[in-house]
Formats: sequence, C-alpha cells, structure tokens
Amino acid sequence: MTEKFVAEKEIFKTLDKILQEHGLVLDLIMSTSGTNHVVQCHDENNKNFIIKILRKTSAEAKEAFLSEAKMNKFFSEQTTLPFTAPEQVFLYDQIDPIGLAYSLVEGEPAGWYYFYTGTKQVRTIGAETIITALNYLQNNSQSLNDSIGFSVINQEQLSNKMKSYHTGALAGGLSEEQYSECHSITQDHVLDWLKNPVLVHGDFNPKNILVTPEDGFGIIDWSDAHLNCRYYDLAFMWLCFWRTPDVQDDIIKQIENSTDFFQLVCYWLPKFYSILHDVKTALIKEFDEGSIPLEAKVDNLEYIKQAQAFYVDKIDTFIAQAKK
Repeated sequence: MTEKFVAEKEIFKTLDKILQEHGLVLDLIMSTSGTNHVVQCHDENNKNFIIKILRKTSAEAKEAFLSEAKMNKFFSEQTTLPFTAPEQVFLYDQIDPIGLAYSLVEGEPAGWYYFYTGTKQVRTIGAETIITALNYLQNNSQSLNDSIGFSVINQEQLSNKMKSYHTGALAGGLSEEQYSECHSITQDHVLDWLKNPVLVHGDFNPKNILVTPEDGFGIIDWSDAHLNCRYYDLAFMWLCFWRTPDVQDDIIKQIENSTDFFQLVCYWLPKFYSILHDVKTALIKEFDEGSIPLEAKVDNLEYIKQAQAFYVDKIDTFIAQAKK
C-alpha cells in the first residue's frame, strides 16, 4: 500500500499561519521528508521552538502525532520530571494539515549514533541516568495511559517490523542465519514480553537523548511512544552506544533479567544493521549529488565500517544469552 502525503503547498499554508499568528521567525528547516515537516523558529524574546506539520495522511500517523502533542502537554504540567522534555506551546488540530509547536530542548547528543557527526560535540551520559528516565516512564505508565490512551503493540506488528528490516540488515552485515535466529527468538518470546506492557519512548536513540548545558539531560521526539515490553527502549539504546562500551557494561550490571534483555537486543539487531546500510547508501548518494565533500564521505564510510564490525564477533553470544 502506497503511503499518501499532504501537498507541499498545503504544508506551507499551515506553517505560515502558525508563524504569523504567533509572531515567530523561521530559523531552520530541519526535515522535509518522512512523517513530519519540521522547522526551528524563535519569538521576539529569542526563545526557540520546534514546529511540526504532519505530512502523512494515514489515521495511524495522525494518532501518533496527537499522542506526541498530549505527551508534550503532560510534560508541561509536571514539576518533578527527572529529565527535560519539550513543553507544548499550541496545537492546531482543526486545520488540514495539522501542526504543533513546542519548546526546543537545548543540548548535545548523549553519545555516538550510527554515523560520524563531524565537528558536532557529543557528550556521554551514564547508565544510571538512562535507567532513571525509563523507570519514570514505566512507573507512570498507568496514569499516562489513562489520560492519553496509548496503543499496545502486538505480536504481528513486532514480527512485521523485524521483517521490514530483513533486506537492509543483510546488506548491512548481518548474516541470513543470524537474522533467522533473531526472528525466531522474537517469535518465541514476544507474548511473554507483552504480558505486562509499559510506556516506552519508541525511538530511544542518542539523537533523541540530549545532555543539556546545565549537565542535565533531555528526551525529545515522543511521536513513537506506545505500550511495549520494559526492555524495548533500553536494548536499542544499548546497541547504539557501541562507541561507549563502559556505559554498555554499566547498563548490563543494572538490568534485572539478562535473558529478557538480550532477547530484545536480538529483536533490534536487524534494525541496527539495516540503518547502517541505509546511511551508507544515503552518504554515497549525497556525495554523487555534490552535497558533501570527499573527506566527509570517506570519514563517514569508515565510521559505518567500524560500527558494522563492532558486533560481528558478539552477535552469536547475544543469541546464546537470549536462549538461556
């Protein structure tokens, strides 16, 4: 089924309406592809904001968009959050396409991601801090779900997600046998994972975890929040922290059930390798189009090669630990 998108001129109508009605000045276009059109802007007091306009027309995309708005509103009303989160400013849900604006969380990525970030500063964040944030979400799952109403992922959805990574995972360096083992582990244990679902961020990677200027930390982009198993976020973050094995080691020391944890690691491995492949393909395309210089291409490709190689000798160990 082909995904449908809102016409670009309609997106800019909503964007212009928001900018004009709130006296905001456009600073930076952050994304024009994917689910949302995203820009950064500021007001007369030089306070920075993010505006998102929904590009996709599906009911699922709209539901996720509105859930993010509700999460931002919830965070705006809290006084004891253990992390900084976007605060809702306004929601335009009675126009088409719909849009929202929230405060910009200032900070630097909390660790290396899949690709080389050039001169951009990257700061590390400890395992205890990460787990504190996730525990907050899990402990508030019921109250948040009562007020917002999150979807609960099911066995078929998890299986279909993993299948969608198959081709990219193999191209990224995962073997067919390793992919099959990971998929089998998911199929065998997914119902156990979902017996007591909790609230998860859904895209808990270092780009969405920021170390703030005051050495606190913030969590952004809540559009994928839903109910899932408790190690869903942590296992993906753990894979993304391949450049900081000391943080990985600290996470392992704090988890209660290593078998459950490594089952989720196996679920995420195909996505990790699929994204490595996607980023490599995009880099080559950008270089061919003249968007990036040769030096950036070489540096990034070497970085991706390192990421691909990091887990090569460890994957079979992960699989074995998941089967204990």
